[in-house]
Amino acid sequence: MNSYNRIMTKLSASEDCITLRTFTKNYYSPKGFILTQKELLELEEKSHLTVSDIRFFAELALRKGIEQEEILETVFTWLSDAGVEKYPA
Repeated sequence: MNSYNRIMTKLSASEDCITLRTFTKNYYSPKGFILTQKELLELEEKSHLTVSDIRFFAELALRKGIEQEEILETVFTWLSDAGVEKYPA
């Protein structure tokens, strides 16, 4: 993966939600994905969740690591006029 495709994810938390915002070298998302407490409970229960905001999608999955630690895997998808861009974070 070259540096152009690298994505930084910023997580912000409040009492009742978490916001995911993405940044690349040339672009930052104008708004973030907001995960409500209800959605976080669903993620914990089902181990996967897809959230969307018209042209943006985030697929979240809880996985177990080698030492049984919980890992949050996130795949972001942006729809564009030219097609779909998909990057794991």
